[in-house]
Amino acid sequence: MECFGRLMAGLAPWLSLADDDTPEGINPTQTTPRMGKGQVRAGMTAVIKRMFGNNRNFNTKDFLTLGFNGSQAGISDYYTNNGSLYMASLAFLPLGLPADDPFWTDALQPWTSKKA
Repeated sequence: MECFGRLMAGLAPWLSLADDDTPEGINPTQTTPRMGKGQVRAGMTAVIKRMFGNNRNFNTKDFLTLGFNGSQAGISDYYTNNGSLYMASLAFLPLGLPADDPFWTDALQPWTSKKA
């Protein structure tokens, strides 16, 4: 979960860069095809469905369990507990992008050569 959360936190600033003539705006278009945001959205959607789509992530009191998909307490960090799984909330970072951002409007693109 932490790896996924850190990935989302790392992607958020990149996704919010302006597409203009500034060095920050030019670099993403040179290093990632414009369809990249559709690929990112498709990949993130697949990960979220696999992580939360099987009803194994909540305990009997409806708290998130410790682990990646279901309960794997042995892989959690010592400071993590059922009340501090803030990393799960990072999946909502793209909601801060405007509705007309390419992240939302680009067509979904293949993000892997394997069937999702």
